[in-house]
Amino acid sequence: MKHKTARMIGIFLKIENLSKDSRISFKTSDFSMIDDKGEGYSGLETDQAIKRFQDTHAIALAVLTGPFADKAVQQKMGEEIRRMSLDSGDVMPGSFKQGIIFFEAPKKQHYTLKIKLGDLWPEPFVFSTEKPKSKK
Repeated sequence: MKHKTARMIGIFLKIENLSKDSRISFKTSDFSMIDDKGEGYSGLETDQAIKRFQDTHAIALAVLTGPFADKAVQQKMGEEIRRMSLDSGDVMPGSFKQGIIFFEAPKKQHYTLKIKLGDLWPEPFVFSTEKPKSKK
């Protein structure tokens, strides 16, 4: 069976505020990625990730489960994505927020990405699905 896919990458992130008096504010839609070919991918807010998942995987779920795939199943899946996601917002002094951040994904199967977390961190993080090349 062929069906659309959500074309998203989820990455777990923990943001800890070690400050004693300043909050950290962030928006996950300000996060971005660049692949090894220089193509850019946007960060997604939680509601965008849920909608993208439901618009694609919910179709396949309905075909596979027939009459059992009702609105309650789709709603439960959306609730699980929301529960595990890192929503945009503030991190108060001395506390942390953690969860999954979502990005649009490249169409190819193997890639190396540089992830930029807006103003939270000056350097990009590297994420790769490629096997490391062995040294001879």
